[in-house]
Amino acid sequence: HQIVAINKPPGMPAQATRDQSIVHAVACLEALDKTRGVRGRKYVLVHRLDKETSGVLLIADGNERASWLTDRFRAREVDKTYLAVCFGIPTQKQFVERSPLSEIDKKTGDVRAVRAGGRSAVTHFELLGVNTELGISLMRCKPETGRSHQIRVHLQINGIPIVGDKRYTTPEVRAKGPATWLSTLAELTAVHHFLHAQAIRFQPAPDQPAVMIQAPLPPRMLEFLRLAKLPSA
Repeated sequence: HQIVAINKPPGMPAQATRDQSIVHAVACLEALDKTRGVRGRKYVLVHRLDKETSGVLLIADGNERASWLTDRFRAREVDKTYLAVCFGIPTQKQFVERSPLSEIDKKTGDVRAVRAGGRSAVTHFELLGVNTELGISLMRCKPETGRSHQIRVHLQINGIPIVGDKRYTTPEVRAKGPATWLSTLAELTAVHHFLHAQAIRFQPAPDQPAVMIQAPLPPRMLEFLRLAKLPSA
């Protein structure tokens, strides 16, 4: 195998963090190889998902395949599809956000939309379903670029931040939501935010056709969608 695709659970970092005790995706694959007696594989991350974001994560086995995949991402030849549950309901069923984004602030950990000096960031959004009583919506998100926190910030500046996102929703928005919901819904949103990398389409090698990999939703997000009577795909 030269490319490994995993369905990263929410809460697991994609890569090593300062806290060495926290298990990350690559370490899990290395541990799995150890239990199977497999040696000599070198896993290389070719893209990232935020810690609380679940879904498809591609990891290359070896630098050569990693270089090929990284080039595909840079050339915007990888088609990525995310699902997000959001506070609020957008005014349009389909729209494109093109706000450039800052780097991650080293002090706060935040990313901001900026008018000058930022990196180009483009995301296409499509409304898949709404629950007007709860004031929430399900969005399909297709980023052209791969900036840090891109989908989260682009949804926030459009007034529909992701449910459960503790960084890009205000305490007022979070309080307004669960207070009027079933306690079960509030509990489901407390653990992790509801952004999921549902599918990724890419060419694994120069001589191979493109493949599509999809990842099932994590249990809490799936249960939330069921209770909120929103589509699960």
